[in-house]
Amino acid sequence: MAMAAQKEQWLQQATAHLVDGEQIIDSTTGRIPFNGFLGPNWKVGLVLITDRRVVLYAPKTPKGYFLTDITYDLLAGLDYRNGMMAGNLTLNASGDATVVQWIPKAEVERVAQAIRSQKGSFRNGTTPPPSPQADLSSEIRKIASLRDDGLITDSEFEAKKKQLLGL
Repeated sequence: MAMAAQKEQWLQQATAHLVDGEQIIDSTTGRIPFNGFLGPNWKVGLVLITDRRVVLYAPKTPKGYFLTDITYDLLAGLDYRNGMMAGNLTLNASGDATVVQWIPKAEVERVAQAIRSQKGSFRNGTTPPPSPQADLSSEIRKIASLRDDGLITDSEFEAKKKQLLGL
């Protein structure tokens, strides 16, 4: 599958994880870092810049995915580098650095500027803060991660998810 078609498919999948009213400002592809069952790993996926956060999305299996986000209030710094063929984007948040590699060379600076612009808008109060639903999504992702890492069972995950959803 061509990268443009793959990007469009991932974009459709990732949009399902946005909160109501959240708007995508820009996106690009790159190698997304994640912690898998066997330790740190990389998958090709999407960097989404929304009006509320930066979302990193990478499919892991036909039905699974890795998703993490950094809200603009937690984003402490941003670096980007352009190499001969591709670039890297480093997002610094809460004392941690996430490096997205192999971003197409022509897109690195553009997405870095989009992130800086959104962070500036957030700081100036023109971007709405994340909704309570974003916090709920984050909590569900956290317990899903515990389940995926084998720290809780499927039934414990389902019980906690139902509790969070008020079911």
